[in-house]
Amino acid sequence: MSMLKTNLIQNTPMKTLKTIREAVKKERTVFKRKYDGFKLEIIQRFDKFEAYVDGEKLDTYDTKQHAQKMLMQFVREVD
Repeated sequence: MSMLKTNLIQNTPMKTLKTIREAVKKERTVFKRKYDGFKLEIIQRFDKFEAYVDGEKLDTYDTKQHAQKMLMQFVREVD
């Protein structure tokens, strides 16, 4: 019986340090695009979405769609 458990453990992939860090910080880029010469990016941190224009934080929003809408509106107003 213990041999079966040992094989099961050996066949499962080992978690890498990178995957553990990503799981802990709960941060990921959900939108990244260039538009009219601006670098637009939306990063999800826990349950909030932070919008960035050229690396500078614009604001924090509750939904990804609202963050995208405000990014595009900001770029249109700047031009």
